[in-house]
Amino acid sequence: MRKLLLLTIVLFVCFASCQPASLQPFDSALPDPQIQSEAATPIVAPTVGTADATSEYTQAQTENALSYVPETYQVESIGLVMQYPQGWMVDESVFGSRAYGANLTSWEYPPGQLDEVPDGETILSVTVYAWDPKGDLDAYIQTRMKGAWTDSGIEVIKEEELNLGVDHRAVSFTIRNTTAGQDAFFLVTLAGDAYMVLSGSGDLALLEEIAKTARFTS
Repeated sequence: MRKLLLLTIVLFVCFASCQPASLQPFDSALPDPQIQSEAATPIVAPTVGTADATSEYTQAQTENALSYVPETYQVESIGLVMQYPQGWMVDESVFGSRAYGANLTSWEYPPGQLDEVPDGETILSVTVYAWDPKGDLDAYIQTRMKGAWTDSGIEVIKEEELNLGVDHRAVSFTIRNTTAGQDAFFLVTLAGDAYMVLSGSGDLALLEEIAKTARFTS
C-alpha cells in the first residue's frame, strides 16, 4: 500500500499562505477532510455528474482516440467536462470554505475514507480553489505551487503549456520528491476567477491523458 501522498501536497500548497502551517512530509497520510454540507463559501457548490457531454466536446474527443473506454465527468458550476476511465469511482467533497472537488480513483473505497492508495492503482483529484490572487494564473503558479515546492525540496521535472480546447490556457507539471523518489502529476488552469487543479499519482501517463480531455463549455 502507498500512503496518500499527493493530496497532502495539494492541501499544503493551497492552505499554507492563508494560515501558518508546518510542512507536511511528502509521504505523510492525508488527514480526513472536513466535509461540510452547507459551507459559507464565496464560490458556488458544484453540481457534479457523469452526464453526456456536448456534441462539440464528444466530436473533439472522438477525433483524438483515447487509450481507455471513457465516462464523462462534469462540474456544471465551472463548466468543466472531462473524460475519465469507465468504472472509476467518483468521491465528491467540500473542503473548508473555499475549496471543493472530487477524487477519481481506479479502485473503490468507502466514500470519504481515502487513506491509502493501493499498489498499482491510480488517483486523480479535481479541486476548485477560490484563492487570491484571483484570475492570475501565472501568479498562482508561482506563489501557491512552485514556491511551496521549492521550499519543500520538491523538484519540477517536467512543465508543459497546454490549451484545453480553444484558448483556455493550462499548465501541467510532473514533480518529484527526490528523497522518496516519488512522482506526481499536476495541471492548473483558471475556472472563472477561481483555479482548478488536477493532481494525481500512479499511472502518470494515464493521468496526463485524462487531464488533456478537460474542456470548459461555458
